[in-house]
Amino acid sequence: MIRSRRRIPGSRTRKELSALSLTMATETAPALNLRTDLFIGGDFVPSVSGKRFATTNPATGETLAEVAEAGSQDLDRAVEAARKAFESGAWADMKPRQRGRILLKAADLLASRADHFGRVETLDNGKPIFESAKIDMPTAADCLAYFGEHADKLYGDTYPARPDA
Repeated sequence: MIRSRRRIPGSRTRKELSALSLTMATETAPALNLRTDLFIGGDFVPSVSGKRFATTNPATGETLAEVAEAGSQDLDRAVEAARKAFESGAWADMKPRQRGRILLKAADLLASRADHFGRVETLDNGKPIFESAKIDMPTAADCLAYFGEHADKLYGDTYPARPDA
């Protein structure tokens, strides 16, 4: 079987990604413009304790960002905000097709910024940029799209499992 070697417009080759990996090792954290507080109730907020921890680039040891450290009070705030959002009815009352469109939009946004999110992921954990930008981010976008496409096609049916499952 012959595989197509078509290139997606705007995508980078393995050689270009290898070169990018080398330049990323010296990239500074401020260039990333990261939001580092907790995201609770639709807003970025500091942790209740005010504690933060450093996340570092494993290749250089450089601090990428000081990130808000969540504690049990922050967890309670997040659960309360989620419960309030759920009970307000905005999402629960939304038609499945509308929810699906939102998930599809999220998938499109993630896919369109896969290189950026892949870069952040690679700087944070040391994973090769090719895996982060060309495998992980598209897979995450595909997952969002899958559920977006099925949002109005789920009816609560459960398929029978094998007796030994």
